[in-house]
Amino acid sequence: MVAIEEDELGLRMGNLRSGQLLIVENFKSEECLFHQINNMTSVSNVQELLNFSLHENIRFRKHSVRVLTKLIKKNFLEFYKLPKLDHTENRVTLLLKDVGPDKELCYMHQQLHCWVMAAIFFNISVKQDTNLIQHMKTRTPLQAPTLSWKIITFETVFQDFYFQLRTNILSKIQNKMPFSRLSITVRELEMMLSNLEALRDCSRQVAATEDLTKCLKNLSRPFKYIFTCIIARTIFADKYIGNASNVIQKLFSNSGFENLETFFALTEEATEHLLCSYTKGDSFVCLELLTELWDKVKYFKKDKDKAYKIISQNLSKLMYHPLQDVRNKIIPLLLSEGSPCASAPELGHQVVQADQKQIQTSIKLYLENYFFGLDIKEFPDEDVYIWIFKGKHSFGEVQIHFQKQESLNDVLRTNSTDDFQQRFHELTKVVEVLCEENVSKFVTALWGAPHYQIPKFYAIEDGQPLLTFLHTQENKLSISDMTTILKCILEAIGYCHKHSVIHRDITPGSFIITSTGRGSNQDICVKLSTFILARLPSYGTTDIRYVNKDTEKDEFPEFTGDKEEPIAGRFSAPESLLHHRYSFYSDIWMVACTMYSVMLYGRNPYFDLDHLTISNIIGQVVHHGHPVEKLPFLPENLYSLVAAILKHEPYNRIAIDNILQELLKFQTSVARKEKIYVVDCKCSPIEAEYIERGHLNDLGMFVIYSKRLQDRTKIIEDKFIRVHFCDFFPFVFGIFTVIIIFC
Repeated sequence: MVAIEEDELGLRMGNLRSGQLLIVENFKSEECLFHQINNMTSVSNVQELLNFSLHENIRFRKHSVRVLTKLIKKNFLEFYKLPKLDHTENRVTLLLKDVGPDKELCYMHQQLHCWVMAAIFFNISVKQDTNLIQHMKTRTPLQAPTLSWKIITFETVFQDFYFQLRTNILSKIQNKMPFSRLSITVRELEMMLSNLEALRDCSRQVAATEDLTKCLKNLSRPFKYIFTCIIARTIFADKYIGNASNVIQKLFSNSGFENLETFFALTEEATEHLLCSYTKGDSFVCLELLTELWDKVKYFKKDKDKAYKIISQNLSKLMYHPLQDVRNKIIPLLLSEGSPCASAPELGHQVVQADQKQIQTSIKLYLENYFFGLDIKEFPDEDVYIWIFKGKHSFGEVQIHFQKQESLNDVLRTNSTDDFQQRFHELTKVVEVLCEENVSKFVTALWGAPHYQIPKFYAIEDGQPLLTFLHTQENKLSISDMTTILKCILEAIGYCHKHSVIHRDITPGSFIITSTGRGSNQDICVKLSTFILARLPSYGTTDIRYVNKDTEKDEFPEFTGDKEEPIAGRFSAPESLLHHRYSFYSDIWMVACTMYSVMLYGRNPYFDLDHLTISNIIGQVVHHGHPVEKLPFLPENLYSLVAAILKHEPYNRIAIDNILQELLKFQTSVARKEKIYVVDCKCSPIEAEYIERGHLNDLGMFVIYSKRLQDRTKIIEDKFIRVHFCDFFPFVFGIFTVIIIFC
């Protein structure tokens, strides 16, 4: 791997723009650097990793600190003997002071600092290094973190745990703890771990286990944690120790499984070993240990809640392990919510609901382990049957789509509660057909859709939402810029139709801006980024019909969708709302509504009906043919084009290619005019998450799918009632008073 100087790296990475494919010449890309960091496995790489830990790129910093901490833990008995540990501690202290607002990075630095301080203590105990002693004496007491214990979280437990360990170590050094006793223990431990033959030999295993137990006996809190980590990691890594689970049981039962330090160390080490284990033999010991530790939580007296948070967080990392045996063991523990655990074979026809937040946390941890350097939001956006995680990676902004998992059955993939799994499979096929080339300027690029991963997901590029761009650029774009945006939308849907895909969810919220510029409209690139409802019809499918207007027209696919499938109420075609029929022509209606919305810088297409409920708006459009309003500031050619598309009879609508030709004629006529496109519309702009999606029921009422929108609608209705009650209250009160006087 090519070595890269830190200054050159900072300069190059600082000049890269987010949202684009990040490729640095001479193989100096972020992806290469992530792999370079992963290959640093020797204690000689500590200073290099510290250099990366000071990098301005937050993803580099996190990944470097994570790798450095693992390196020190794995090679601790070698690391503590290194010279100039005081310089290393100084650099780690600088990291702690420069973490910024990122809480996760703060926790990671505290853990790293704890292990460096433990190494210094070991060095002082064995070598009696006066320089190190003097260095630690100059250290001021550590500042306690501000923690809220009203709701115990893993973050608060983690932060408090490592703060207590660091404070304890610093106090012992500054108070001149008798180092000789620890020195003897360290030497005994090194001698026993360097020669594992005693543990491998069944006849000598009991005696060797007792010797290790003596090392752990009467150790103080921080050293019990450090020694437990070292011993457990060594035993897990050695494949020749028979009955290793019995060794662990005997070894740590005397020091107490109910001791938080021992519990934390064993849980952490077993989880880390399992994450790197892909065979039954390697995973068996750790899996049995974690199951036993889960059962031990109930025996904690003082720190029961803390122990539960520790093991829950670690087991969450294993919920989507490649080995089915691991998943079948871990998932019921995590998702049973206190009820008796049901294994995969025992589920049968039962449906066991699961904690959604727990599943989402596990998916986030899984993604961060699968993609090096991925930094994603805490909680995903929710759609009909998928979760959408958004974040940043070395290749730019990304959104990762997962099949929604609502029950234990969905996660274990036994008997799914609905057809989400089949629908997500169809969606993945659509995305692969449209996005697989990674070079299309019409739709987002596909960064990955692994077929053999569990769970199934696909990752596509992300960017600035088109609606956000329109709102920030209101009355600032030229007419040429606006027509370029409309042209991109038409080209994207035309691209779908050329690949026989019916999209069904075309709104301004379905597009992103991947690049912008000042001066030339060619710098604006709009891409289609949402494919949730897209279908890829094929001959032989039972719900597909091929119809035509007359013998001169080509056949086009049309199918009937699910009656309760949520679609965009203000943008969907009449035949889709009333009869759930979808075709290229229903897409064309949605294109026209989207074009009109974009021409208003991101407002509802039938904004003049905003005073009505969504059900009444749909009724006016579908049954009474209410047209989009003709506004004086709209270009006549563009308005006429949109109005000509919005025909209630599907076959009378203009085809995408013809719409594009008309738009190009208009664009050519205004190409040399840089006149600013200004609208004067008093209605409020719309947000993507508040585009109403639902279905018409048998009573003609539009049932909104999103709970967030239902709550928002209820708030608006309550406000409407209060306002009107306040308006009429004086009148009602007057009549009531007159009646009383008259009586």
